[in-house]
Formats: sequence, structure tokens, C-alpha cells
Amino acid sequence: MLEPENVGINWRLDTYGTQRIEVLVKAQNKFDQYARYRDHLGQRLALYDSTCYRPISGYITDVEYAGAGRVLYTAKGPGACRLEDELDTNVYTVGNRLDVIIEFVLTNYVSVASSDYSNIDNNSTLAGGWQPTLPQGSYPKDVIAQMLNMSDSSGNIWDFWFKDQPFAGVTLQNYLPYYKARSTTAAADWVVYSRDLSRMTVARDINDIVTDASVYYGTITGTHDGGNNASQLVDSTKNFRQFGVLPGDRVTNITDGSRGRVIGLNDTTTTNLRIESLSGGTDNDFDTGDAYAIQSQDYLGVETDSATATYWDRAAAVFERGMDDTQAAQYAGVLANTEPRQVQSFTVGAPSIRTGGGARVPLWRVVSEGGGYIRWADMYPAAALFSTSANALTTFRITGLDYDYSRNQLSVTLDQPSRRLDARLRRAGILGSDMIQRG
Repeated sequence: MLEPENVGINWRLDTYGTQRIEVLVKAQNKFDQYARYRDHLGQRLALYDSTCYRPISGYITDVEYAGAGRVLYTAKGPGACRLEDELDTNVYTVGNRLDVIIEFVLTNYVSVASSDYSNIDNNSTLAGGWQPTLPQGSYPKDVIAQMLNMSDSSGNIWDFWFKDQPFAGVTLQNYLPYYKARSTTAAADWVVYSRDLSRMTVARDINDIVTDASVYYGTITGTHDGGNNASQLVDSTKNFRQFGVLPGDRVTNITDGSRGRVIGLNDTTTTNLRIESLSGGTDNDFDTGDAYAIQSQDYLGVETDSATATYWDRAAAVFERGMDDTQAAQYAGVLANTEPRQVQSFTVGAPSIRTGGGARVPLWRVVSEGGGYIRWADMYPAAALFSTSANALTTFRITGLDYDYSRNQLSVTLDQPSRRLDARLRRAGILGSDMIQRG
């Protein structure tokens, strides 16, 4: 491709890496212009130069004739367009760890991900019997998002994203997947000073703290402890009437993969369920030790978590039908947070940025390296004198990046929901916007 006239790059952690690339090029002649418009849709577009170890790439989703012999390419990264190619109908058992589920999904349903999983941290948290939306299944992005909703026992936030690999000769390689716990004491990958910034926001926001979190769930999980080859589900540890199980609720035998619906409770006990004929599995019945999951048509209950209030008491309630009680408790633990959120965002107007080791590199290297941790070195210079936990006041996880080639400016969003309305609406699931912020 020719030297571009302009480039815009939008990177978002909540969409798993590079979200959108816009490249404006001038064609060599009118035939070249028409050929680009006709032939390049669906191909992979990569940005690179001699100073970058990794390219920044995406799949071309739009080729627009921009007039005056120009063509505008729009490309999207794998998290924005390639995690919706195939539905996952696998049912995950109680013993599946979150990182194991992510690796399974990448191996079987995400063809553009590298098989190198060395950057996926071990998360000892178990899935608790979560299952995709049935009967049609869930897209990989939905499964991954559900896993990210659940923390470990320490309440760590987990992030997932893709990063480009270096070229293999002249060939683009599959994307490297990353699954990491977020740290409040991490070393900085990038360093900026106030003099490097052309726009900045510095604040702490009390409105985002949650001291009491409740999560309503909609799935019962357990193990059949009745006889073999049974048509009825038996679990002596559960009172299905107390759970509110009703005719029509969906039942999955996780062990053999069969599914059916509840007809009703056994007339003489609350621990037996009458099920319509199971189908789609290996045995299509219940054997002793078979794991099961029941998806209720209504919410089942609530699991809560709370933390000591340091400012004001603030409560939050969420309903996640696909979760069971184990996962609801994990999710509630993630939501409970008594620290006011850091509200920091800025635009780097300097021509380059420092790495954590002090070397100056081009601004777009931050995007190609997949974000990371950035320190605003002179915002609170005395932080390191107190304790490493004070790093949270000066060192932040990058959650959004916008690079503008024509201005050579990098807009950075940190650790908090963006102040931009489109980003807030996207996080709320209301809008799928992927506009690039410039300047």
C-alpha cells in the first residue's frame, strides 16, 4: 500500500484490542482507485513502519470512494468482527477453570487466534456450570465476556485482548491472545510528563463506588444422585420447589449433552423432577454422578458481597440469568469496590512517548504493543515515597487509545468508563459505536 495521507486508530480493551482503523490513501491512477474499491473488501490491512516491532492490523469491512483520486479503508480488529463467526453450544462443567474455557473457545471457535496461549494466566476460579445461551449457543465474544465477569478469590479484575504478532517474512500471523489479572502495583510500560500533554483530566469520582453488590441469577447446577438410566432427575441436596422450578424450565445433562424441559415435580418429593424425554446426548437419560444445569424462566435468588464503606454506602443490583449461585457470588465480589474511581484521561501532544525504561518511541507504538500500564510521572511525584499501593494514584491500566496520524496525537483513556457518550452507551450494550476520537 502507498504512504497513507491520514490514519486513525481506535483501540479498546472492552472490545479486546484494535477496534477500528481508518486509512485514507491516494490512488496511483483512476484504474488503481477502482481496483482498490472493487477488490480489497474482506482482506487484512496492516499498518507498520521500520520503528515498530509489531504491525497493527484488522480486516477491511468498508472501502469507500473518497473523491479526488482517494480511497478510504475501514478495518476492524478480531475482537470487533471475528468473534461472531461461529456459535459455541458447549456446556461447561463445574470443574472448568475460566482460563481453560477461554482456551477451549479460542481453539475451537476463533480461527484467527494463535495457538500460543503462554500469555493466558492461570485463573483458578471455576466456572460453576455456566452454559451458553441454549439452544442456539453463544458467540465466542459472549463466552469470553461472561468469563471476565467473574473474579478470583482476591477480587482481581481480569482483562482479555488480542495483539498482533511480528511478520513471518512478509506474512501476517494469527493474533496473540492475552488474559491477565489487572494490577494496582504494576510497573509502567509507558511514562508521560505534564509537559507532554495537550489535554488532560485529573479527578477522583465517588459516584462509581459500590459497597454492597447483589447479583440475581437464573441457573441451578448440581449432580444427579439417583439411579442409572433414570428418566427423572434426582438431587437429594436440592429442594426444587423452594428454588421455584416450574414446568418449561430447560434442563441440560452436562455429562452426556442431552437436553429437555421440566414437566413438573414428583408428587411425593421436592428433590425429584419429572423431565420430558431428553434428546441430543449420548445416553439421553440420567446416570448416577451426571452433572446437570436447570435454566429458570425467572430469577432464582440473590448472592451478595459487601465491603467496608469508606465514603458513602452505595448498593448495586444485577440480574445475570446465565449464572448460577457460585458465579453470582464471584461476580458480586468483583462489583464491590470502596475506592472512588480514578478519572484520568489525556492527549499526548509530544512527538513521541517514553517507554518504562526511558527510551523514546513513536506514539503509535503504544497501540501496536496492546496498551499496558502508563505512569503520569509528575502528577503525584511523592507517591512512591509512601508505599507501592500509592502507585494506583499515578500508574494506570490503559483501557482506550485513539491515534491520529495527521496530528500525531494519542488520546489515552485510563481505568474507568470513558467520558465519551458513545463509549458509555456501548459499555451499557445500547450502542455499537466505534468512532475514532481525533484531537
